[in-house]
Amino acid sequence: MVASGSGEQALAQQEILMNIPATVPGDLLTDLQRAGKIGDPLYEMNFRNSSLWGDPGKVWYYTKKFDVDLSDEADFVLVLEGVKMGATVLLNQLVLGTANNQFERYTFPLSLKAGLHVLSIRFDGTPTNGRFMACSGGWDWGPYSTVFEGEDHIFSKGIWKSVYIVKVPAKTAAITHVVPHTFFLGKHPVSPLVDGDHAGFVMQVGVHLRAGPGGATSSLLVDGSWGANAQVQVQLAPREERMVTLNMSATASQIKLWWPLGMGEQHLYQINVSFTGSSVVRRVGFRFAALVTGNDTDPGYVSSAESQEGSDSHGMYLRVNGAGVMAFGSSVIPMDNMEGRFSGIAQRQMVHSAAEGRMNILRIWGGGVFLPQAFYDAADEFGVLVYHDMMFTTTSRTHEPKGSDSERREIIHNVRRLAAHPSIVVWNSCNECSAKDLYASFVMTTVAQEDRSRPIWPGSPSNGWVSGVHKLNSLPNGRNLSSKGSAGWGGGLENHGPYANGNGWPAVNQAPYGKLLIRDDRLPVPLKVQEHGLELRNAVTSEFGASVFSSFESMSPTLAEEHWGVHGGAPPDDCTVGDRTTTFWRDCKGGNVMAQRNYPCDNLILGYFGEEHAKLLDQTGEVAFKRQLWQCMLAQALSVKSEIESQRSKNSFGILTWQLNEIWPTGGWGSLEYGTVGFTAGQVLGGRWRPLHHFMRQSLYATVMATCGVDGVCFVKNDGIVPYEGTVEISALQLSGKSAGSVSSVVRLEVGLPAGPGKTKWFKADSWNDYLNGSFVFTSDVYGDNRALLSHHVILPTSPNKLTLPATKLSLSVGDMDPDGAVPVAVTSTAPALFVTLTTAAQGRFSENCFLVP
Repeated sequence: MVASGSGEQALAQQEILMNIPATVPGDLLTDLQRAGKIGDPLYEMNFRNSSLWGDPGKVWYYTKKFDVDLSDEADFVLVLEGVKMGATVLLNQLVLGTANNQFERYTFPLSLKAGLHVLSIRFDGTPTNGRFMACSGGWDWGPYSTVFEGEDHIFSKGIWKSVYIVKVPAKTAAITHVVPHTFFLGKHPVSPLVDGDHAGFVMQVGVHLRAGPGGATSSLLVDGSWGANAQVQVQLAPREERMVTLNMSATASQIKLWWPLGMGEQHLYQINVSFTGSSVVRRVGFRFAALVTGNDTDPGYVSSAESQEGSDSHGMYLRVNGAGVMAFGSSVIPMDNMEGRFSGIAQRQMVHSAAEGRMNILRIWGGGVFLPQAFYDAADEFGVLVYHDMMFTTTSRTHEPKGSDSERREIIHNVRRLAAHPSIVVWNSCNECSAKDLYASFVMTTVAQEDRSRPIWPGSPSNGWVSGVHKLNSLPNGRNLSSKGSAGWGGGLENHGPYANGNGWPAVNQAPYGKLLIRDDRLPVPLKVQEHGLELRNAVTSEFGASVFSSFESMSPTLAEEHWGVHGGAPPDDCTVGDRTTTFWRDCKGGNVMAQRNYPCDNLILGYFGEEHAKLLDQTGEVAFKRQLWQCMLAQALSVKSEIESQRSKNSFGILTWQLNEIWPTGGWGSLEYGTVGFTAGQVLGGRWRPLHHFMRQSLYATVMATCGVDGVCFVKNDGIVPYEGTVEISALQLSGKSAGSVSSVVRLEVGLPAGPGKTKWFKADSWNDYLNGSFVFTSDVYGDNRALLSHHVILPTSPNKLTLPATKLSLSVGDMDPDGAVPVAVTSTAPALFVTLTTAAQGRFSENCFLVP
């Protein structure tokens, strides 16, 4: 890779300012860091020093020399799987074309002669029209750069996916896409399908071919590993491009169903497609997904809705293989702003952590990217459903659709690329948009033309469709799509919020701006007795959360020691001016490193730990910073815990937090920290678990859980696919006094609940008020067969600062590593210790964390 002066003259005629090795796939900043030309962009304020990589006077070239075998007649096609930011593509100094859409796959036919050739990708400021990762260079959980394209912050650039040349000999053809779609052959199911006893599926496999010189004639063959196959004779004219569709049956006796996490196993099969010596393999699964907006528990409704279109107003929930799904999950943002840091193993570990946190659905957020293949493969294997935005969002108008040919090609390519994955169950147009106009008539119409096997949705959040989908399942019906529009921020079928934004100290993100707002901690949680069931009106909340900082182990390597404190050990910045992109973000002046690290945590820390901690937030040093960051993470966990318990007390069948992961090791909203390793010290592959993620695993996303709230109003809920029989125990633990550590039984209840989702029993903790003097906390334990612990958690009767907590001394003993790589850790305490949180610089996670030591 070389940097030259500006201009369009040949590279050889320009002054070469720098020449460094380039990695493809990769990005400019990562290559500059590897070459020692810049420090870690995420250290201190390096991400705002763009003098080298952001200088518009420098043009960056990626160059590669190659030769090809011309001994036989063949076509050669250059394929660019992904180029970020605008570039001109040249071969032997002659322009082939431009690449200005990060999400489009570009192909260029080549006319080659014998000898050495030079391929160049010139990043010269070619306009992108907003077709790049919207969160590049700034969002309210990412670093704000000082480089812009138009009114949008931008960050790195480069060839972020593979580059290769395809040789298509005469009389053969290249396979450019294999697009399998599965269709259930039975009626709309409203109870779980059973292996070996259902109507079966048909798989339609669309094979896209491009013939070489002389055309191609051969048998196109598709083999399914379950014992089915199909073939057809195909004749192509020279250089003809055509899609050929083949159908294969999959009877109930031949296959086993693919199920979401916690509902069954994830059975996967292979299809092998071959034509004129070319072959492609795809992995598939058989499942039927429906996005339901009406009361399909009523047979009369099902009968009438079979011939109707559009969305109903009863609710919003998923059925997979006929089983109602209680969707527990989160939204996914890109794992990095620098695509050269992307790692398949990190993507897989992130999905695995989501599954270990009991998440069965992830939403791919529309301001990021279509994710690497490893993400979707892992979702298929772990049974994590995917609710997938197209890459459109509205923070700036730049990233809204224009209806361009490039956008159409982008959508078509990615819908085809991802078609094989059974985990993807809903396509959606955008993040927080109007969900009307071009979002319906262009974006989702294009999606529907490509894929009629999956439910579609107008936008997130939205109230659904007027027309264009089957009413029972939200699958496209081939008619014109018309949308009801956005659901706004509440009261619709799908909702976003509430958000506990950080405030109370000047920073690039504050809400509200310029003042301290301590929100109600909702401890104990207000609960209202109400009925639950799919047959009743319901809704989904697909975004809500609380902002947060990361752990000391993650953040401290990105800061100089003198800045180890949530206020940065320096005077506050002046953040009175709004950002250039949106005034919801702020343009901070003054150089305080923590002002640039997204939301402050003052209001959350002071709200849960007392306003007397205000002066402690100015402290710096290792001890102070560790305390501040632990308090911040615990405050986030408690805030979101209250909201999830409130949501589970309502008739909701979708709870997705904002957000799962982080794009850098500092402020954000995730339950997992930044998960890229090998570049910034202190990070854990896939993301270190914050306390919130442990809470999710312990109880919040358990299929059977119980909790209590104000006045001892309690419920136990079964959202699983099988009936529940077991015991619920609510206890009171004394924290202080002569009887500290003693446990009193508050409720012991034998419970039987039918299969879920939404099967609930309300009960009362009659002696609740006896334990509200600040000396007690409650615990909830739900047991199944043979006293197997299904969920457990601490129920706070008040915020931590109002509890009487004794001084305690913790002791840890660490054992030897076992053959599986696990290390046993035992924790003891001289007195009850609340929310004990362990951390380590090692890779991996603790099996239990942020726990109570009685």
